[in-house]
Amino acid sequence: MVRDVISEWKYYTVALLQDWELKTFIAFCVTCVSTWTGISYVLAQVFLGVMLIDFILGFYVAIRFRHFRCYKVRKGVNKIALWVFYVILMSWGDMVFQEVFGLDEKKHYLATMLTASIIFTEFSSIIKHCQRLKFPVPDALILMNNGAKSMVKDKIKGFFNNGGGGEK
Repeated sequence: MVRDVISEWKYYTVALLQDWELKTFIAFCVTCVSTWTGISYVLAQVFLGVMLIDFILGFYVAIRFRHFRCYKVRKGVNKIALWVFYVILMSWGDMVFQEVFGLDEKKHYLATMLTASIIFTEFSSIIKHCQRLKFPVPDALILMNNGAKSMVKDKIKGFFNNGGGGEK
């Protein structure tokens, strides 16, 4: 049982790290906007909502296609627990940075970046669930999800391959 939980946490940690270039870029943009506008609380609500929607859709997919298994429900609950644990861990990291560097105590930069990354990860999962259920998913969302990944990856690779100077 414990070995299964650790294996699941490892799987979801790797999933969070996939497409790290895009997730970091989006997370940085979201963090800047939410910090500048002071709406981090909205990000927390979106975080909880997206996790809940993903869990419900996954549950519905399992029932609809008669693939319901208790271990899959446990995996979904473990994923939610892991995401919340990581956000709490980053909040503690924010507190340490604030103390060490004297940053504004009301801002949670690391936790906000991680939250935005998780939202993007869950958003991709929700799109996949909707496609499996044959729900109408706008082509723009599919292209944005898939196209944004390749575009940002290419830009970042070009930036690092050219010595930090961008495309030449």
